[in-house]
Amino acid sequence: MLFFCPLTWFILLLGISPAASQIDDDLLFVEQTLKDNHPGFYNDFDPDFPKFFESNFNTAREKLHCAETDDDKKNVLKELGRSFEDSHLWVKYDLASPQATQTKNYELEKLNETIYWITIPSFYPATEESKDALQQIIHTLPTLREKTLVFDLRGNRGGSCLWGRELINALFGEDYVRERLAYLYSHTGSLWRISPDNLKHMVEQMSHSIKRHMGENHPATLQFMELNQNIEKAFEQGEATYFAPVIIEPSSSQPALNPMKEHIFILIDRNCYSATLMFLDELKAMQAEVTLLGETTGADSMYMELRTVDLPSGLGKLGFPIRVYRGPSRGHNVPYHPDIRIMKILQNTEELKKMIIRMVEGT
Repeated sequence: MLFFCPLTWFILLLGISPAASQIDDDLLFVEQTLKDNHPGFYNDFDPDFPKFFESNFNTAREKLHCAETDDDKKNVLKELGRSFEDSHLWVKYDLASPQATQTKNYELEKLNETIYWITIPSFYPATEESKDALQQIIHTLPTLREKTLVFDLRGNRGGSCLWGRELINALFGEDYVRERLAYLYSHTGSLWRISPDNLKHMVEQMSHSIKRHMGENHPATLQFMELNQNIEKAFEQGEATYFAPVIIEPSSSQPALNPMKEHIFILIDRNCYSATLMFLDELKAMQAEVTLLGETTGADSMYMELRTVDLPSGLGKLGFPIRVYRGPSRGHNVPYHPDIRIMKILQNTEELKKMIIRMVEGT
């Protein structure tokens, strides 16, 4: 059912076209960009997506006619992004106006002889300094397999799942990890939406990012370059999508042993998304003693791999996914819930450290 605000009815009766603004152009851009690049239109596991998409944009157009100021119109588009209930689909404005907040550093701290506290604020180290700090943690983890570990993931909104895998490989050893992940990711894969702009994004931006973070000859880099080649071939053949199964072969026919001897605690909160949840997926698959502390995390839909573009108004950005993850063990828009719920001191790091020590020592 269509609705019109009183002002719109009055304008239509007079035969006057409502004044357009840059934000109106943004709405048209968002609609066309998603039609051209979003994988939802080809996702057999989400057959209602086209109808849902049309309904959301019809509602947004009606509300935009009622909006009297640019701020009102911005809110309409931001609400449109939220209506998809997908952490990888959003419209944001005024990105430069808020003051940048100081993020936590990557740190490994010895609380006592048996407990180590590991702070991972993001799975995307933005600077060479933070990348070096994360790599140093990774290099140290194999020496801590007989220690109790606390991973502080509070506020970690994700980044690259490759860094989470590096942490897990260092902690459990690659042979054991491959064996466990071969089971976790059996019958899974990704459906990539092929479009000229998505392909350009993968070749120019994603490839550059993986090379910068992992190195030219890292297995993940080489695997991604092969994926790009396969997608380019599919594009040349006129395909709109490319399905890439997850293929992980165990390193040996002999069962590998879990080298982790002690407990792992994970601090989580509502701001944990994306690669952070995938890190938890894989860590849980290691069959180690893992306890989640904090509050319920955010959730991810089956749509992943964020791509961002500037809006034509120059006032904001559009973020949207370009692949569908098929067969996730956690499920569609399913968060992680803590094993032990902590609220009052969740943001008090020093009190949390004292609590962990008491829990481990049984005092």
